[in-house]
Amino acid sequence: MKITDANLLRMVALEGHRFTPKEALTVGLVDHIVPGDSADAIFQKARELAESVDSLAKSGVWGLIKVERTFRDNSYRA
Repeated sequence: MKITDANLLRMVALEGHRFTPKEALTVGLVDHIVPGDSADAIFQKARELAESVDSLAKSGVWGLIKVERTFRDNSYRA
């Protein structure tokens, strides 16, 4: 992950700030917070996320890049 916000970078690199889960979510360091502290809850959330994007993997990575490139090229021409 690349941190582009100068204030956030300073907090992480210079101050060694320890973020609460809610702070980390707010500033974009994490995408999700899983309630509870069991591994089962974490794995369940991971499964949900994987199932939500599994259809993208049908064409493979090259297929996704190709679709993105085609869409981008066509949108620039418009």
